[in-house]
Amino acid sequence: MRHASKFGVSIVEFRCLRALYDKNGITVNELAQKMSLTSSRVTRIIDNLVSKKLVTREIGTRDRRIYNLHLTAKGESLAGELIDHYREIHGQILKSIPSDEREKMITSLYRLNNAVEKWLIDK
Repeated sequence: MRHASKFGVSIVEFRCLRALYDKNGITVNELAQKMSLTSSRVTRIIDNLVSKKLVTREIGTRDRRIYNLHLTAKGESLAGELIDHYREIHGQILKSIPSDEREKMITSLYRLNNAVEKWLIDK
């Protein structure tokens, strides 16, 4: 939360910017699926990002009812800064863990994440 607010965005706005940075030009439905949120929730987030001039909506070429979402130059720059800062923070945190324990921890976290994802799919 501190990380995102330092850059003037909320956590969900940061997640949205990061998702668009990874795959620019996706639809609201695709973004909602990627973020595990409802389309209506993503639409409200996008409205805020559009008002901050970080995201634009373009009418789809094949279906005019669908909008493709794109980062503006300002949005792309901010997303890049956010991601770099996010990685820097995590690097600093990892440095506090002895190097011989990092690999075990990362493997354990990976396994935990996979177990949670499997559990979510099975529910």
